[in-house]
Amino acid sequence: MSSVDPERQLLHYRLLNKVGEGGMGQVYRAEDTKLGRYVAIKLLAPDATRDQTAKRRLLAEAQSASVLNHPNIVTIHAIEEVDGVDFIVMEFVEGETLTSYLATNGALQLTSLLDVGIQVADALEAAHSVGLIHRDIKPANILITPKGVAKVADFGLAKMVRFTTDEIDREALTLAANLTGPGIVLGTPHTCRPSRHAAKRSTFGPKSFHSAVCFTKPPPGRAHSLVQARSRSCMRSLRSIRRHRADCAPNYRVSSI
Repeated sequence: MSSVDPERQLLHYRLLNKVGEGGMGQVYRAEDTKLGRYVAIKLLAPDATRDQTAKRRLLAEAQSASVLNHPNIVTIHAIEEVDGVDFIVMEFVEGETLTSYLATNGALQLTSLLDVGIQVADALEAAHSVGLIHRDIKPANILITPKGVAKVADFGLAKMVRFTTDEIDREALTLAANLTGPGIVLGTPHTCRPSRHAAKRSTFGPKSFHSAVCFTKPPPGRAHSLVQARSRSCMRSLRSIRRHRADCAPNYRVSSI
């Protein structure tokens, strides 16, 4: 299947219009004709429909996010398949991505930054409490509603780790099996924290790096290539967030590269 046209029916879901698109997936607003509500349908991009890794990632996203029930995480309703098309059915969020918001309005006001940042941190804390590490937090994966509610989306690169008393099982696999391997770093280069570029294992470490990346404009350490991004991330020293946000109090502790 090379494409899915708007107004097409997938089971009892009627596609209405495309609302988002990434490297491997497309998101449509759709009508659930059984329950009479709007939902979001995420399916593979036409070029990825025969990519088994892409299919595993789509399944992994549904499986990982489905274990979570949190007001700041996009709710997964189901994963379905029809006529060779695999797709995720999830909560439809009115609003826009943080990427879109920043492009239109510039950096968030300090009060809004703290409010949204706390919501995202709460979402990640909920995921971490069940052993789930998102590993691709960035503005494009954060949705903001008109009322200012933040929703974390896209758990396609998530890693589930198992707890053994106070220890973390470092050998736990990425949920989408075979996505990782020696020397392979998953995530978005410009938003990966330094330890990821240095090929260190995923952990439940501090979230301050991702906070700086998501809520400053331009992103700290912005580079024009993967090599440059990894070099900057690993080698540059941390600077105060006030370098990007002069309105932050002097004792504000979040740092950026």
